[in-house]
Amino acid sequence: MRWDTKEVEKAAKIFAAAEKKKSVTLLLLDETVHWLLLLVALLGNFIISGFLVLAGDLMGEFFYLVAFVLGTAFGLLVEMPLRDLEKLDKHKHFLSRVLLPLLALVNIYLIVGMKRVAEATLGPLSFNGLMVGIVYGVAFLVPHVMYHLKKHQHRIF
Repeated sequence: MRWDTKEVEKAAKIFAAAEKKKSVTLLLLDETVHWLLLLVALLGNFIISGFLVLAGDLMGEFFYLVAFVLGTAFGLLVEMPLRDLEKLDKHKHFLSRVLLPLLALVNIYLIVGMKRVAEATLGPLSFNGLMVGIVYGVAFLVPHVMYHLKKHQHRIF
């Protein structure tokens, strides 16, 4: 069942009117959800980075695969609520377009820094912290990139 033009225009007017009637509290809550999601993503990446650094030498050959799987899984966990938030408010693309790649870069720095701290305490670790950070950071962005490629696929072809 497809909507005709009049129905779409009527729905758009209803949504616009509802947006104008939002209370200050509801507007504040809308903003808080975005920043809370970013905080959860930061804390989650910090915890996963710590796990990767501490477990790096124990995993052997599968370490980079584990880093990739964890990055993709956590990236998907962050991406799903972002999709919903973007559907509700088309102007909220800043978080996903700018902050997610920035968060991936911060995570590379976190893993390298945590590895240096761990080596100062535990002695030399056998894995390359920069490479693990890059693998995890790229994997973290995979769900976001795949979603947007799929979303805009009809425009490309």
